[in-house]
Amino acid sequence: LISSAGAWSGRPFTSVVACADATIRVIEGSSIAYEVHLNSVPIALYLFMGDGGHTKQLVLYGTRDGKLGLIDLKPKEGEIKWELRTSSSGGALLRVYVVIFAPPLSQFAWK
Repeated sequence: LISSAGAWSGRPFTSVVACADATIRVIEGSSIAYEVHLNSVPIALYLFMGDGGHTKQLVLYGTRDGKLGLIDLKPKEGEIKWELRTSSSGGALLRVYVVIFAPPLSQFAWK
């Protein structure tokens, strides 16, 4: 996972890896900083809002059994914020797309 703005959450050499043993691993430099265990194998990762959201450390994940979740990957530990069961019939959630519904500020007439 790479942030489009360069260093991710102020951590320039951080990688986030979805692993087959149902964990998300955060790697700082060349060592594992910590692991977050899930109930299913994570298949897709996406930085929330494309940049990690307001904290720059939020990550959406999709799982093999069709769940969508949000995890806060803080510098010392990760915290699962929520996890939703999707309407798929047991299929994997392979991709995560984020669509912003708010119109651009230029469309508002300011007085």
